[in-house]
Amino acid sequence: MSNGNAGDTTNHVENGINDEIRGTTYFFSRPRSSATLKQRIQLFLSIYWKSLLIVLTPILLLPIPIRNNEPAFKCMYVVLIMATYWVLELLPLPVTSMLPIVLFPTMGILDSDKTCAAYMKETNMMFMGGLMIAAGVQHSKLPRRVALWTVQVVGCSHRRLNFGLTFVTMFISMWVSNAAATTMMVPIVEAILEVLESQGLGDVYVNRKRPENGKEVKAKDEKTDEEAPIPSDITICYYLSIAYASTLGGCGTLVGTATNSAFKGIFDSEFPEIHHAVNFFYFMAYSTPPMILMQFLVWVSLQVTFMGMFRPNSEAAKKVQLASGSKTTMKVINEKYKSLGPATFHEKVSGGLFILAVFMYIFRKPGFMPGWADLLTTMKVKDGVTSMFIVVLMFILPMSMDFLKFFSSSASYEELAKSKPSPGVVTWNILKEKIPWGLLFLLGGGFALAEGSKATGLSAMIGSSLSGLQGLPPYVVLLVVVLVTQFITEFTSNVAIANLILPVLANMARTLKMDPRYLMIPATLACSMAFHMPVGTPPNAIVAGVAHIPTSKMAIGGIGPKIITTLVVWGSYPLYGDTLIFKREDIEALHLFDDTPQPLATTKTPGLQLSCNNTTTNDILNGTNRFGCSLAHTNTALKGLINCEYVAKR
Repeated sequence: MSNGNAGDTTNHVENGINDEIRGTTYFFSRPRSSATLKQRIQLFLSIYWKSLLIVLTPILLLPIPIRNNEPAFKCMYVVLIMATYWVLELLPLPVTSMLPIVLFPTMGILDSDKTCAAYMKETNMMFMGGLMIAAGVQHSKLPRRVALWTVQVVGCSHRRLNFGLTFVTMFISMWVSNAAATTMMVPIVEAILEVLESQGLGDVYVNRKRPENGKEVKAKDEKTDEEAPIPSDITICYYLSIAYASTLGGCGTLVGTATNSAFKGIFDSEFPEIHHAVNFFYFMAYSTPPMILMQFLVWVSLQVTFMGMFRPNSEAAKKVQLASGSKTTMKVINEKYKSLGPATFHEKVSGGLFILAVFMYIFRKPGFMPGWADLLTTMKVKDGVTSMFIVVLMFILPMSMDFLKFFSSSASYEELAKSKPSPGVVTWNILKEKIPWGLLFLLGGGFALAEGSKATGLSAMIGSSLSGLQGLPPYVVLLVVVLVTQFITEFTSNVAIANLILPVLANMARTLKMDPRYLMIPATLACSMAFHMPVGTPPNAIVAGVAHIPTSKMAIGGIGPKIITTLVVWGSYPLYGDTLIFKREDIEALHLFDDTPQPLATTKTPGLQLSCNNTTTNDILNGTNRFGCSLAHTNTALKGLINCEYVAKR
């Protein structure tokens, strides 16, 4: 009898599931209610709203190219589709950025060669090369050594620790991507907070206590066990500090973040005759002072909000004082630093290459002296050359000096026979893993839009529509630009916003006869200033996910930084950028500040003929600054060919 029961069990239990349990997968234990039509529609829209918008957006915008068959309006159609897809993230951002490759040639906006060339501009090479250099340095563990050493120097109180971590993160983020800098610092912050908590000097999470042995206290019931951890204010302060420091540090150099690289590419495309007016040195000289000022003020703001600075009797201030001067924390930091051992050859080489890259970026064309590029050649040399030169060196130079044992008599034959060639400072597998290759398309999509808008006249049309701002003081126009940009960037990709707004500002500057750098550089910095939402920028998303920071807490913590950065970004260029860093003579080729007719350049090509189709003489004379057409009569309709001289402006 017992054998039969055992046999039955074997027959009816498979993979731990018996017939009784298995049956519940086919039958509902309670009757199902039928959904009403309204409920079905609501559920369908809530689930498939992105798919619907992907299909409906091009259809709803179709009247634009149908009613106006000119290339400018066709380009506007593509721009509006991409703007909608980018802002709402209906498709992955790099995929949306591929649309010009398909739509520009087929709609007669820009041919395939010119469109695809925009995706591999020199600016892309500079930025991607910078990311590769950063990946190589990060692979050597050098940034971790620098971070721990800095914490040792600044001390171990909460305020000093937070201050040290913040400024180290800012410095690292000047040279590597914001996301990489944040990812690098998160483990260090976690280690510091866990040490403090294990010593009873503060809680990492208010609903998950840890005793001195470091083991988490188990929840009393199942409900508590499933509860999401709630970070303490001190924890939030540490994590938001490194996220915001990564954002601000990225503003310091042209390679610090993709928005800066997008600006450089769009600026060079819109104003090729003055491409030298913004280079690595000038940009860094301008952006570093406000970066440091903003970083300090943002640190103070977070201290006031979460650590009770200037509120000595508050609960937050008492918790901070409890951990001040903790020798245990410093002991752990020292142990972590010692565990790294002496600096390896890998760290020394990657650090040396990093310093060489910074030197070459700054002294390519510093402005106050001839640069190394001027000494080598008369051809145009840009920062992409530096980036790719250092990347190639990283593959050539070895990670270790193992090959030296072949020149040592003490090495045995067996030992030498087992030797393998040392890999380079960085390997291709590391780059494949660490480099966000989608940025190539994201940046390229913005450059393609700028090229298409310029070629079709859309940029000029948008710029002329802004002529109503001409009577306003420049600083008022700049304030409007900064406020609008800072608001929009909270809800969508920083690079996408830069790609959309910078070409518009370039043409606004033409219309208002302003230095384009006056509007474009502050707007570029403003594109990065996202502090309220996890979706605003990758550092925000990283710390929100790692530390379980509620969006409400991040929104509160971002109020101070948003006000600070808005005022500093707005005031910096009028205060010193327009006089000390960026000179008016650098953009004389644009003839923005004189009302007299533009003189023809000395280099001319006479005898050219322009084809005109019922075009007035005034349109020809005023339509471009690259052709000098001398005609006896004005305001007459022309048809056929007229003789002009091509003016070599570049």
